Amino acid sequence: MAGLYFEELHEGRVIDAEWTRTITESDNVLFCGMTMNVQKLHLDA
Repeated sequence: MAGLYFEELHEGRVIDAEWTRTITESDNVLFCGMTMNVQKLHLDA
């Protein structure tokens, strides 16, 4: 499903990916540390 523009997306559309990855708490903490964005909103969900 390559080549979609933003205007072609609509609410409720399901997009199947060839691969998936679950974002873990460690991923979130490491990314927030790397980007120096340590807002509690991002870290304490």
